[in-house]
Amino acid sequence: MVDGITRAGKFLLGSVISAFEGLEFIQYSLAFETMLILHRLGKMDLDTLRALSHLEMDSMAFNMAIGRSLNGRQVDLSCINRAPDAASFLARAAVEDREELVRRFKEERRLPLHICHEGLPSAPVIFELFPKVRLVSILRDPAALAMSWFKRGWGRRSGANDGQVFSLFFTAPGEPRPWWALDWQEDYAQLSEMERCVLSIAALQNEARRGFEAAGGAASGRVCFVRYDTLVEKPDAVLATMAGFLGRKPGPALSVIMTQQRLPGALPAGQRMKHLEAIAGLISPRYRPVLEQACAEYDGYWKDLSV
Repeated sequence: MVDGITRAGKFLLGSVISAFEGLEFIQYSLAFETMLILHRLGKMDLDTLRALSHLEMDSMAFNMAIGRSLNGRQVDLSCINRAPDAASFLARAAVEDREELVRRFKEERRLPLHICHEGLPSAPVIFELFPKVRLVSILRDPAALAMSWFKRGWGRRSGANDGQVFSLFFTAPGEPRPWWALDWQEDYAQLSEMERCVLSIAALQNEARRGFEAAGGAASGRVCFVRYDTLVEKPDAVLATMAGFLGRKPGPALSVIMTQQRLPGALPAGQRMKHLEAIAGLISPRYRPVLEQACAEYDGYWKDLSV
């Protein structure tokens, strides 16, 4: 499972991992993410979460194995035509014998590959639900994330005002809030767009740390952290780490995927400072230390854990 904060680069990393031997192509379940949130907020008990999440993941693995529900939208990063061996996935849809396809899936020890947004805060329950899961968490500089969120409109968009936002927002004074902002003392409605982005990134990074640390020994050897900058500029280091973590070798189509994704690449010099200067003009001085602290944790705590 490839996890990370929204806009961290999950689909980029997922596309690279999908080129390893025996990996299925990227799948994404909004339902699974939503169930994790509901459980976290006490709206869904563990037994219900276990039953529904297993049903969701099993059905997704089955559908991929038999060539059903493949994403054909050409511009999506999860479009099946972007898969390392797209022809083989498409060919499954023409095979009448589903049992044969499932048998091959098991014999070849295929590994489903899922994308998850903000799943690390729920790490303890994920490991309890799926004891064999391997979680790859992609990390990105908080200043870059805040700028990316702002440009995408995540400081103003919600399920209440945008029909293309498919995530839970909850009733709160002022206007609906995402789950991570429910206990904020700040008046969400009075925050600027950029302030919402900055506080959201900081909150999610903190929740991720709490979730990872709460998992304790259950996370040992089962979580791998990858920095976005390393993936872009030094992908060979990420590939070597992934090979050891997954116990799989890079497949023959990896070079094609790397070319498609323009890896390795180069990030602009002095990017963080430019982001910080731009953000400073859009937030109250009282919130600047929040972003500075998030960047410091990224440079310290998270860097020490990641490739």
